[in-house]
Amino acid sequence: MDGTVLIIGLGLIGGSLAKAIKKEHPSSRIIGFDVDQKNMILAESTGIIDSRSDNLQISAELADLIVISVPVVATKKVIQELSSFSLKPNVIITDTGSTKEKINGVG
Repeated sequence: MDGTVLIIGLGLIGGSLAKAIKKEHPSSRIIGFDVDQKNMILAESTGIIDSRSDNLQISAELADLIVISVPVVATKKVIQELSSFSLKPNVIITDTGSTKEKINGVG
């Protein structure tokens, strides 16, 4: 993959995914977004991400792949935010949540 990847949530799972993508696809550009600035600073300083984002909209609109790696209860809010942005037509959005019931409003 030579594109831009946005990882939303740089905890254990998001950080691990960023690291794995960077290892297997070194030419990809990894942007990290997290509400916790410490997570972003750590991920950038250790080379897990190429840059950190302070603006979700700008980063999302640049991305070819968006990975949502936040707690399940926050995923719906992130998806709602993303839906209001002008994303690339072929962007792929995926998440690391363990359940979809809460996202769909069932649980």
